[in-house]
Amino acid sequence: MRAPFQTLIIPYKIEMSDVFYGVFLRKKQNIWQFVAGGGEDVFVVPEYTFGINVSNLDIKLSNEHKEFVWLRYKEALEKLEFDSNKIALWELNERLKRSYNWN
Repeated sequence: MRAPFQTLIIPYKIEMSDVFYGVFLRKKQNIWQFVAGGGEDVFVVPEYTFGINVSNLDIKLSNEHKEFVWLRYKEALEKLEFDSNKIALWELNERLKRSYNWN
């Protein structure tokens, strides 16, 4: 049985004052999302989101995903399927903008 919570991992990288977010295509559902995992068979599932700077790392796909792309904020927002992913992306993007004093 999986834990009664959901985690969402948003990989990002910064290149010359521009942020790119890693978005993954799930094999079975054929939907674009961030890396997710956690609980099942629970009516209310709290979700914990983590933004991870992977600027100097290589991304390797698991057997659950068939494609991976780096996208700017607006492109990632359009591609994502779930509202929880979109809200988490907005929150991370706003925090990065404040942290780096970007407009």
